[in-house]
Amino acid sequence: MPNNRNTGQRRAMGGRRKARELTVQALYQSELAGVAVEEAVEQLCQDAGERADLDYFRRLAGGIARRLPELDGWIDTAVQKWTPERISIVDRNVMRLGIYELLAEPDVPRNVAINEAIELSKRFGGEGSGRFVNGILDQVAAQVRKDGDPGEE
Repeated sequence: MPNNRNTGQRRAMGGRRKARELTVQALYQSELAGVAVEEAVEQLCQDAGERADLDYFRRLAGGIARRLPELDGWIDTAVQKWTPERISIVDRNVMRLGIYELLAEPDVPRNVAINEAIELSKRFGGEGSGRFVNGILDQVAAQVRKDGDPGEE
């Protein structure tokens, strides 16, 4: 007999994964087309379907939009010998997402935030994006989550 609790947890995790994907798409669309993040979010919500956790998507995208200068500051500090212009739009937005989750979503374990960002960078970024994003997020996580994550052992 299947465990309904585990099935629900997997569905919720899949919904968050889709929310992260939509967040990167909204940030990318906003930056590339010059539209407000909120406008991109609403458009993507209409097309998202049932699989996405739309509340989490809105929370992530809105939180990132409000904290862009802070998030970009973390990126600038972590990327040595790189100018922001050299970082692709996709990688920059994936890193913004990962850093935001590390800073503002304490219920998301450190490893989950980093691994989800790596997977997004592999999916949407260029060759080597996963390694690049991993290196930057590891640096930021070491500073942001010094005491470890609640719930991690």
